[in-house]
Amino acid sequence: MNFVALTGAVISEVKIINLSSGAPLCRFTFEADGRSFNCLISGMLAYDFVYEVEEGTFLTFEARINDRMQLVLVNYTLDKKGLSFHSAAAYQDTGYPHKKIS
Repeated sequence: MNFVALTGAVISEVKIINLSSGAPLCRFTFEADGRSFNCLISGMLAYDFVYEVEEGTFLTFEARINDRMQLVLVNYTLDKKGLSFHSAAAYQDTGYPHKKIS
């Protein structure tokens, strides 16, 4: 397997995909060194990620490269937070948290 470590910024909204198995999967676009990468994060790490990261957040992460040339995050560190939720109105417009699907 190929592994990579990158530092850059999240340049898209973090999208949540619910799998039929019930495991969460997050997808986002990441920019580093002038290149854009499609990234995925799954499992329990995805729960923290969706609440901590938003568009404009600077990250350093380690990832493996899957067969579709997407980066699958293994771990990450927040370098600089993007826009923060200073008001309840700003938070309500994001659509998070999602209701539990039974």
